[in-house]
Amino acid sequence: TGAIRDLSERTAVPLEVRSTGLEERLPAAIESTVYFVVLESVTNAVKYAAASGIWVDLRRDNGLLSAEVRDDGLGGAALGGGSGLEGIRDRVRALNGSLTVESGAASGTVVRALIPCG
Repeated sequence: TGAIRDLSERTAVPLEVRSTGLEERLPAAIESTVYFVVLESVTNAVKYAAASGIWVDLRRDNGLLSAEVRDDGLGGAALGGGSGLEGIRDRVRALNGSLTVESGAASGTVVRALIPCG
């Protein structure tokens, strides 16, 4: 979560990071993947969605890591709509995880990765 907290200090839009159950480090492949999920989601929110706020929630519970990035931007993001989201979906799938994107018009976007972490 350290790298993600550092990202929050460099982002032009207010970014709030919460984490639960992450007192111990995760395997490097999981940490790297989660960082890229957050980075791509935040970049999209700032660059394309005109978001005024972004919220990151990282939660480890019962052998599963949930990484959720919400924004209050324009919405309209979709898997298959660009290489960035497809790339992070491929990274998440390589770890036997799943990625979902919820993004209605004018209702913001929620990107959620679920990754088994033992």
